[in-house]
Amino acid sequence: MTAHQFLSYVRSPGVEGLQGVDDLDATVDELRRAGVDFGGDMITGRGGRQAPALDPSGNLAELFEAYQR
Repeated sequence: MTAHQFLSYVRSPGVEGLQGVDDLDATVDELRRAGVDFGGDMITGRGGRQAPALDPSGNLAELFEAYQR
């Protein structure tokens, strides 16, 4: 996912929830370089990892990488 795709996603009306990605670390690194604010720590759970991010308007969106089974 590119920064443009991410920002288009989080700016879509009614978007709430998670956006799945294949490589969370690489995606977060790329989006940080593009200026996306990942203000919180990554969250690790039973099903995978999440990275909370804020769009330029302060709306929350989360990237999610599922564990491989």
